[in-house]
Amino acid sequence: MKIALCDDDIHCRVKLLDLMNEYCVANPDKNIVFSIYESAETLLNVIEKTGKFDLYILDIVMCGINGIDLGLSLRRMGHDGKIIYLTNSIEFALDAFKARAYHYMLKPIKKEEFFSILTETTDLIASHKTKSLLVKTKDGTIKIDFDNIMYAELCRRVITYHLINGKSINSITIRTPFSEAVHELLLDNRFSLCGAGMIVNLHHITSVEAELIQCKNSYKVYLSKKACRDIRSAWYDFWFDKEV
Repeated sequence: MKIALCDDDIHCRVKLLDLMNEYCVANPDKNIVFSIYESAETLLNVIEKTGKFDLYILDIVMCGINGIDLGLSLRRMGHDGKIIYLTNSIEFALDAFKARAYHYMLKPIKKEEFFSILTETTDLIASHKTKSLLVKTKDGTIKIDFDNIMYAELCRRVITYHLINGKSINSITIRTPFSEAVHELLLDNRFSLCGAGMIVNLHHITSVEAELIQCKNSYKVYLSKKACRDIRSAWYDFWFDKEV
C-alpha cells in the first residue's frame, strides 16, 4: 500500500516520519510503502512520474498550493485515494468536504489517534481492493472488483455493469428482482439504489445536478429529479459522515 504525506513544516514532517516508521514496524503485514514531501508541488510532480497513491495525508495550510487545493487537484486528475487532512483548526472542515476527505485530524498529532485512524483507513482501503462480484454472462462467469463498478442498470431483465475503464459487462437474463440481484453491492456503503433498476457507486460520483449525475471519466447518468435528490442526499452522507 502506497502512502504519501505532505507538510511544509519540518517539525511536523519529522514527527510524521517517526510515527510512520513506528507504525510500519508494528504492522509489517500491511506492506506499507510511504514517502514524505515538503510541498504540494513536489508531490504532484512525483505523482505525474510514478503514479497515484492509495492514501494521502496532507497538511491543509501550506505555502504555495494548500492542502485543500491539492486534494481538489487530485480528484480532478481522477485519483480516488483516501485523503486525511492535518490542520490546526476545524474551520476548514467544509472545505475538506469538497475534496472528499476521509478524515480530519487536529494538530498537534497524537500517536494513539494517528495510529487508530491509520488502521481504520488502511483496513478500509484493503477491503475495498479485495471485494468483488461474480457476474454470470453468456460467455461465462466474470469477476468484477467493486471499486471498478461505476454504476449498474437493468434493461430487459439484463444487468449492465458500467466500469471505470469505459467497458461494460452484461449479465445473463435475471429471474429475480433487481435489488435482490445486486444484494452484495447494497451491503457495501459505497453503493446506493436509484429507483428500481439502477445502482451507483457513490465513491465515483463527482457532482449531482437536478437531473444528472456526473461521475469520473466524464460519465453522465440522466435520472429523474426525485432520484437525483435521493442520490445527492446519500452522496453527501457518504462523504460528510467520514469527514466529521
